[in-house]
Amino acid sequence: YGNNKAVFLRCDVTQDIATVTKWIFDSYKVDVLVNNAGILNDRLLKKTIDINVTGVVEWGFTFWDHMRKDRGGNGGTIINLASIYGYRVDQFLPIYQASKFAVMGFTKSLGHVANYERTGVRVVAICPGFTETKLTEQPASWDMGQETEFGQFLKAQQWQKVESVGIAAVEIFQKAPSGA
Repeated sequence: YGNNKAVFLRCDVTQDIATVTKWIFDSYKVDVLVNNAGILNDRLLKKTIDINVTGVVEWGFTFWDHMRKDRGGNGGTIINLASIYGYRVDQFLPIYQASKFAVMGFTKSLGHVANYERTGVRVVAICPGFTETKLTEQPASWDMGQETEFGQFLKAQQWQKVESVGIAAVEIFQKAPSGA
């Protein structure tokens, strides 16, 4: 909290990991990673998996290795942003949903109590519901024949502001056990 305590970096999580993490680790003491990479377009299968799964896993492992107490780090917390779709299913977004199920599996496994006790790195997830962001401005279902139904479905959902997710992330950071 406060000036120079948090850094936000926009980057391509599929390409920039070596350069960005070197700069971060050389410049800052790292004790928290908010691991938030995402795309919401089920017509782009490979890109969705590359960003939503591979990106989250690679960045998570890189920061986990850096923070591990059993390897000279100071411990810390990784907060993976999953989604309500990490546990909820509908017919419109099978690729996005699969990617968020993967984030939940990664979080639960890496955050397992045995890993936490050995490394001192807590891994948790937050699963926000429908949130008003750039990501959700033009979501694309895999089936173009369902666009009308998909649009109606989205309009019927309860939407939240991004600030609500920030508040929830702080609460998760303060209270959640590893693997949650």
